[in-house]
Amino acid sequence: MGEGVDPTQMCQSLVDKVAQSRQLAAITDPELLVLFEEWFEELETEILIYIDPRGF
Repeated sequence: MGEGVDPTQMCQSLVDKVAQSRQLAAITDPELLVLFEEWFEELETEILIYIDPRGF
């Protein structure tokens, strides 16, 4: 991995964002939530490629 990248911190940040998204789901417009979920899936794919580019 690149210099200065802490995988543990990156994963913890992602877990925090998931928890926050669950909280937002309770108050967010359903149409907006669909867009957020699509964006989150794209972000997940990018993270997996970054972690292991050979896996994709």
